Amino acid sequence: MSDRGPSNPREPSTSSSVAVWSGPHASIYAEGTAARLGSSLVGTGSAPTGQTTDSGSDGLATFDDLRTGPHACGADAVLLADRTFDPTMNLQGAPRLCTLEPLVRPSPASEPVLLVGLLVRSPGYMAARQVLDDFGPISSMHVTSHCGPGQGSLYARLFDAVSLVLTLLGAPDLIDAMLVPPTPPAGSDAKLPPSEVPDVPVEGLARLSGDLGVLVRCQPLGLATISASDQASWERTATLLGPSGTLKIHETGISWTGTGGREIESWTREAPPFELACRQAAIEVDRWLAGNGPKVLEVDETLATATCEATRLSCRTREPESTERVRDLLSRT
Repeated sequence: MSDRGPSNPREPSTSSSVAVWSGPHASIYAEGTAARLGSSLVGTGSAPTGQTTDSGSDGLATFDDLRTGPHACGADAVLLADRTFDPTMNLQGAPRLCTLEPLVRPSPASEPVLLVGLLVRSPGYMAARQVLDDFGPISSMHVTSHCGPGQGSLYARLFDAVSLVLTLLGAPDLIDAMLVPPTPPAGSDAKLPPSEVPDVPVEGLARLSGDLGVLVRCQPLGLATISASDQASWERTATLLGPSGTLKIHETGISWTGTGGREIESWTREAPPFELACRQAAIEVDRWLAGNGPKVLEVDETLATATCEATRLSCRTREPESTERVRDLLSRT
């Protein structure tokens, strides 16, 4: 077992204060991240469920209006976990924004919204970066990006997987995808509310739900497959194939096995994957508030969004879709 893995200590507290706003699809992820913040947490909010800025049982202010609640709490920044957030919304006091859920459209450069918690910033990927040059060319890869109720949206898991593919293989050429909508448990008569059942063909990235399979063709010879779901348990892994063998990247570390089956490199961190994901997101928020966090995505956010949109479009047309064509269409809107 190698000791090449990166350290990931808890960040010291900062002088900044933060409020958390979450939707039901990411409430558990938001709570887990907030519980691990070193920064001062001053309030929490969600869609109308209580009185604005009343004190909750834990002593934190609670609010149900994102436009005014964080300012009333005295928050300098807001951690968002809401797939329906509109980046054009004017928030009183103009707090800084970061998010656990990707935006449907990239935020303007003048008012950036930092996306935190991506697999490409995880301890596992940080360990993989140290061996990728030795591993050499990647011929194909598979990414699993799953979550369960309250752990995020299907769009978030797709964007996470796409970001890793773009980082390792570059710009995609064609996307071929299929979505299987959620179904009630076997033997159950329960049905999702009509507002929560996605159309097939689906309309809008934020409304994606179910199990998604994606084939990504990259130039000149890159190939990736993605399994994304918001109907499973938390799992984020990637398997890379190449002349040097198989490199597996997971939330907590890596495993590199040669073509003959010999273990070449292995590093892991002992922690439940979802707990580690919440800790990673909290550290990124703390560093960002302290002024030394990541300023931008490791990949072109517009390209990542266009790739997700091409995936959605392929689910509609049942045909391969061009990311470049979708990117061009998005640039005109």
